Amino acid sequence: MNRNDVKAILDELFFEAKNKRVRFDTPNSEIGKEAPWMMNSKFFVKINGNFNGKNSGVPVAEIPNEKLLIDYLMKYLDLATKFYAFEQERDDLTDRAFIKRLIFDLFINCSVADLNDVYRHIKTRTEMLKEDNLKLNSVFLGYYQAEKIGRCLVTASIMQNHSCMESPLRFQIEFMGQNGEEFMLPAILYGIDGKTCYIGAVQNFYTSQKTQLSKKLDRHFRKVNKDIPETSIESEVSPNAVVAFAIFVAYLKQIGVNKVCGTNFLPIRYQTKFEAQRLFAIREKKRLEEKQDSGELLTEKEKQLLSELQSKTPSEYAEDTTNKIQFNVTNRFTYLFARLEFHFDNLEFDYSDYENKIYLKLNDKSYTKQGNIIEDIVEMVKQSNIEMQ
Repeated sequence: MNRNDVKAILDELFFEAKNKRVRFDTPNSEIGKEAPWMMNSKFFVKINGNFNGKNSGVPVAEIPNEKLLIDYLMKYLDLATKFYAFEQERDDLTDRAFIKRLIFDLFINCSVADLNDVYRHIKTRTEMLKEDNLKLNSVFLGYYQAEKIGRCLVTASIMQNHSCMESPLRFQIEFMGQNGEEFMLPAILYGIDGKTCYIGAVQNFYTSQKTQLSKKLDRHFRKVNKDIPETSIESEVSPNAVVAFAIFVAYLKQIGVNKVCGTNFLPIRYQTKFEAQRLFAIREKKRLEEKQDSGELLTEKEKQLLSELQSKTPSEYAEDTTNKIQFNVTNRFTYLFARLEFHFDNLEFDYSDYENKIYLKLNDKSYTKQGNIIEDIVEMVKQSNIEMQ
């Protein structure tokens, strides 16, 4: 793929994003018909001083120099096409559509600040894909033992994410009991650039089976809430997420990372979710009304949804639903960073309102022990000699 090809793909992508219909073709796609892969994402660009949209609250990517943008993209694509190669085969994408998808995913994962400095964003994502920062392996984190639980082997699998996800890697922590039962904690989505780790999300990918171990650990980890005021923001996060994040940060310190950065709002991703909810409202209202008119009984859940859809416009429904989701994502992610500072006073939490980014500065100072089980969990990781693995 040469520079002229990338330029043509950019022109196509920016035109389609302006019109909220981004398509990714397969070899069997037909001109004039819907492509198998479509995204209802809308954003504008100001490129070489020319604005292709209007002032309407739609996200805008600032690109002062298109040639420089292509320079950065060529370096990124050289690594990304290899790292995400499995996606092209999985989704049966043409070569052109695959490149277009990779570029699109860069923009959809931009924060507000990233949209104002796209070059920096692409450079950071490129660094995340360099070999030194990509270690797909299993990490021994230690053995954890507690009353009524027994001795657990604690490991983490560093796994590959899809290009559309907030970060290229996933840190999946697992506790294994002596009888072979397993318990999965929420996963950390991340990428590393130098001494900084960028976290995209903390979320559950697996629903652990209700085993004796899972029940015991789930109850045990609630003890991390000791001395947390019930009305504080630090109480608004799940104990399992706190444990997972604490283990991950302890791991980062072991491998030499000294700063953690999280992004709690991605405007193009938000807009895409909004449009998905708006289209859902249109489809579901029609479906439920037709079902009702046919004489078929609606479930209580369907009745409640139909009542809401009839009382709001599709855009009102989409705004309410998307804002509720975003509120939970933004606040709980931010509170998680604050929560770790609460437990470990040698960590420094900060928030940049302009960037919509949160920071946690790591250092080697000793922390004041408060007798919380979270301290035992972190000490386990510190003693595991991760740097020697």
